[in-house]
Order: sequence, then structure tokens, then C-alpha cells
Amino acid sequence: MADTPNLFALESVLLDALRAALPANVQVGSGANLVGRQNLAGLCPAVLVTPAESMVGGADDDPEEGDTVTVEDETWTVTALVEFVRDRKDLTANFQEAGELLGRAYSALQGLRAPGYRTLVYTGRQPPAPTEQGVCECSIDFTVTRAFAPVEP
Repeated sequence: MADTPNLFALESVLLDALRAALPANVQVGSGANLVGRQNLAGLCPAVLVTPAESMVGGADDDPEEGDTVTVEDETWTVTALVEFVRDRKDLTANFQEAGELLGRAYSALQGLRAPGYRTLVYTGRQPPAPTEQGVCECSIDFTVTRAFAPVEP
């Protein structure tokens, strides 16, 4: 299996870059940590990386030989989880903590170039998603392209 590519290889690179850029009190991990988790507030503050969409195409290397390189455009979502303490009297809850975490994540990842990949590009943010548990998920997306060598038949 040495020639088999790891389709989520970039996850570790992104996590390492985020751990280096974010304060020690922020938990940094994979979105896989949310699967089946009941207490999201126990993670806060946290920044999680999750593979999102993927688009695959091909580029001809040698049309006469039939060789093509598979090219994949990957989208990765970086999510900040912050706990909201609702104050019903003066409406002081806001998105600033999440915005600061995502700003640091943006600075750490925008322009990053991992081996085998093109440069990571920021593509936008998603609307905040408050949960029933008093936690808000705020996310930004990055895209990157990688190429796979032709597979021998």
C-alpha cells in the first residue's frame, strides 16, 4: 500500500500550522472529534479542521499513451467553536471571540503550501451556526489542488 495516496493527508499539515499559531488554551483538532459528542461546550474554545467537498478532474500528460494525471480540488473547513453565555437583559453576546480565532486561522493557513499540493486559498466564510448547547460554530473555507500520478493498469 506504499503507493496508495492518503486522501486526507493535508489534515495533519493544517492541524500542525494551527497549533503553532493559536494560543495554548485553544483546543485544535479534527472535526472527527465531534462525531457522537454530546457536550460541545466542554471543547470550547476550539478550532477544528474538516474535509469538505472535493472535485476531481484529469489532465492529459501524454494523450497518445493515454496517461492522465488525476487532479483533485479539495475544500477544507476550519471551524471555531465558542461558548455563548446568553444575557437576555442587555444582549451582549457576539461573534468576536470566534472572529478572532478564525482571523488567526486565516493568517496561519492562507498561502500555506504543503508538499504535493498547490497553495492553500481562502474561499470565504459560512454563516454562524448556533447550537442548542449554547455553542456557536463559525467556519471558514480553504481550497487547494493536488495531483495524483497516473495509475498503471
